[in-house]
Amino acid sequence: MSGEVVFSDSKMPPEEEYDLLVETGKLPSTDLALPKSYLSVSQVRLFQSCPRAYEWRYVKDVTSPPQARMAEGQAVHRSLEHAHRQYMKSRKMVPLDTMLDTYNDAWNTLKTDVEVWDEDDSEERILKRARAFLLQYHTKYLPLVTPIVVEQRFWISLGKCHIPLNGYIDLIADDSADPDTREVIDYKVVSKSKSQADANNDMQLTVYSHAAGLPKVRFDQFVKTAAPAIKVLRSNRDRRDFLWVQDVFESVAGAISAGNFPPCDPGSWLCTEKWCGFWKRCRGK
Repeated sequence: MSGEVVFSDSKMPPEEEYDLLVETGKLPSTDLALPKSYLSVSQVRLFQSCPRAYEWRYVKDVTSPPQARMAEGQAVHRSLEHAHRQYMKSRKMVPLDTMLDTYNDAWNTLKTDVEVWDEDDSEERILKRARAFLLQYHTKYLPLVTPIVVEQRFWISLGKCHIPLNGYIDLIADDSADPDTREVIDYKVVSKSKSQADANNDMQLTVYSHAAGLPKVRFDQFVKTAAPAIKVLRSNRDRRDFLWVQDVFESVAGAISAGNFPPCDPGSWLCTEKWCGFWKRCRGK
């Protein structure tokens, strides 16, 4: 059935798990030729931004150089994940020092692979910003969140072609200030705050809402301004939103399966050496 959801605690690679889910009858198979066997929101976004970049990344399997901003975001995620998992085990809020130690351990591991550093962001500045973020989260947000699900992998079968969609929900939580409000929460470490329109139209939040069976969604944004700040944006989803996302996935999956990967508009902000990890192999070769 289109839109059916399967949750998983497996640590195996998604391609292998998809094959297992099909073999065991938990997901229907698809006849589409998808390079990774499945799609994700990040894959679809990359294809929409630049089909040629999608081809480099997922068809030719060329990875772009790891960037410091990605490592920073991942380290924040790991700190928040650890804090919420510990609460689920002990029903006690973790100390701020524990969150900071988790961040530092993650950062020290991730930074060893970083090849691209933003000229305006030194490691000292990144670590100082992390402390500001985690202090704010520990003080203002963590006490109000009762985690229900943390970092949950899921699969959705989409449309008549049974497109396999794989994703991970950061957090499903109750808000202690409003016990009847259960929300799907996605963390974003960003340079510029998203708008309410961004939250209302975000494809990832729509997919998460459908997977969780919850209409209320929200962004917890860690905004890298001069004075680092956390900003929350709330939104709602319904069946119509999901059907539109399904239509988007079907259109993109059809183009991928057909092998159509034209380059994007050369005037796009993405088509620059700074923002495209494949630029030197493509336009700048």
